[in-house]
Order: sequence, then C-alpha cells, then structure tokens
Amino acid sequence: MKQREQVMLLRRALDLIKRRTTDMVAEPEQRPVDIYTSPARFERERGQLFERYPIVLTSTAFLQRPGDCVTHDGLGVPILLSVDKEGQIRGFLNACRHRGTRLVDGPTSVARSSFTCPFHAWTYGLDGKLLHIPHAYGFAEGHCERTALTPFPVQVKFGMVWTDPGPDLDTFLGPLARELAGWNLSRLRPAYQLAFSPNANWKLLMEVAFEVYHFRKTHSQTVAPWVPDNVALHDDLYPHQRIIVPKNKINEYLDRDPADWNLLSVANVVYLIFPNTVLMLREGPTVLQTIFPSSLDRTLWHTWASTARVPQTEDEVRHTRADRESFETTLEEDFRSVSLIQSGLRSGANQVFTFGRFELGPIRFHRALDDFLAA
Repeated sequence: MKQREQVMLLRRALDLIKRRTTDMVAEPEQRPVDIYTSPARFERERGQLFERYPIVLTSTAFLQRPGDCVTHDGLGVPILLSVDKEGQIRGFLNACRHRGTRLVDGPTSVARSSFTCPFHAWTYGLDGKLLHIPHAYGFAEGHCERTALTPFPVQVKFGMVWTDPGPDLDTFLGPLARELAGWNLSRLRPAYQLAFSPNANWKLLMEVAFEVYHFRKTHSQTVAPWVPDNVALHDDLYPHQRIIVPKNKINEYLDRDPADWNLLSVANVVYLIFPNTVLMLREGPTVLQTIFPSSLDRTLWHTWASTARVPQTEDEVRHTRADRESFETTLEEDFRSVSLIQSGLRSGANQVFTFGRFELGPIRFHRALDDFLAA
C-alpha cells in the first residue's frame, strides 16, 4: 500500500478516536434467525457461493518446494495441493485411482518425491501421473500410462491458492485485486497453522471476524487492552471489505512527520475476501483464515500464518510461539461466543438478529450474500 494511502487511513483513524466515534451506516439492520437454521438455505449457500466463485484454499507460503503439499476438505471433496518438480502448484482429488484411499493424511507435508497409497502402495509422481503398481500383471496392459490422479482446477495469485470455477479472478476481486497485489504476499514463508471445527453456522464465524464491538467483553484480557473501544474504519470493496483496526499506540503519530507513518505498526488491516476468507496484515505474522461450512451448525476454520522469513533464531522462534498462543487464545474466545449463540438459535427467543449502525462488517456481508444468492 502506497505511503499516501497509509497516511490517509491513519488520519481517518485518528479523527475517529478524537471524536470518540467510528464508521457507521445510517440505520441498524435486522436479519431473520432462520438464515442460520434453514437446511435449504444452507444448501443454497454451498451450491451458489462455494462452487461458482473463486475460493481461497491456502497460502502459497506453505507450498514452496517440490514435494510440499497441503490437503483440504472444506469443499466436500478431498483436495490435494502439491508442488511439482518444476515448482508449479497443482491440484488433485486426494484419492487413489485404484480403490479411492486417501493418499495424504494430515494437513501438510514437505519435501516428498511422490505419493504412495497407504492401502496397496500405488505410487504417483508430483505431477499426478501413476508411476508404479505392485504386481502390475494383475491389471490391464498400459494401465499405468492411462491412469493419473484426478485434477482439481486451481489458480495461484496474490500469494494464495484459489479454486478455479470459471469466473475471472481479477474481475471477481474488483478493486481488492490492486490492494492484494500491493502487499506482495507471495514473498511470505510459513510461520504456523491452526485448525478448528467450531460448533456454529459459518456465517456466525464470518460476522465475529468483521466487527470490533465485541472486543471489550469477549477479549477483555487479550485484544481489548491494546485497541480503542469500538473504533474501526470500514471500506466497502463490494462484495469484499476492508477494515482498519487502530491500536492505542496510534496516538504516538500525532507529533511525527507523516512521511514516517507506517500503517501496520499501529493498526491491523483486515480484508474480507467474499464469501469466506479473512486476511489480516499486522506487525506480526500475516494471517490468512479460511472458513468453510461443514454442516448447518459446524464450521471448518483454518488459520495460515506466514512471515517474510522462516523463524530461525531462538528469539524469532520464541516470538512466533508466543504469537501462535495468543492468536489461538483469541480465536477460542470467539468460538466459545458463537457456539453459545448457536445453542440458542432454535430456542425461539429471537426471531431476528439486530446489527447496530457500527456493525458494518456483518451488515455489508449479509447484503452481499443476499445479492449472490439471488443471482
């Protein structure tokens, strides 16, 4: 992000803090509770959002060298992402072509030269071609040459691996494409990863990721002490969003030359990549979070944290470990809150949920959902 834009955003944040307010919409908005409980609505979301548009699967930080691989189960089929010998990231269905056994079990693996089925030891190259069948005489002649892993189309851009369902990625991202390109995320290397499966509808997880109103209570000992209460800049990049969350130390810039201002040193920059991805840039590791609906009331949440260099020194390793522990604690606070919401959805206590004027993130998220589900 260019310096003049960073200065503009920081001045907006300082102005909000000075006036003790935040970005807001004109009126509160309500949403019916049944959007979180309807099986029919859930199936429409999976079919119309997660199959028709580009979806982020992971960070390229975790796919650097030939043989590196990442597995993914958020789209209803087992996916295997791997780096071939030429350094190209490829996608396959994570299933042996013999009897369908999962080839790679576990979220990531590094520096392997091939994929060997754990059931009958059929072996595939990093390009997906079948290399070896034990006792091949039991199969038709030429079976190896004709059988390869089933491809899963992916595209690599902005330091992320995306599904490739057809719509042009840059067109889908709109103005967000320029911003993502400006952060040079492809330079990042792995720091840590976290995986969770909260008992909550995926939309509840998206909502909590894009409003700061809950910080004071939910994160009273973790995030709240470091940020002004309920202050954030919200910019609509429809259907995507950008939120700037200033830290208390932003006030240190009041007497400094704007030429020395640095956005990430005093604020977190958070993007909602519609419909289900949260990208956070900050002083510490960059955090990519993917949120996939497993069922109506269960969600697969994966956190991919990456840095400009792999932690090597004892001090770097210690700081990375502390960051991981802090981030994990903060997420668990959110998950507990949304799980409690989920448990009360069918109680009949609420027919609608009301979002306040300053809950712009959830309001804009649901507006975009309405539009895309109606398309």
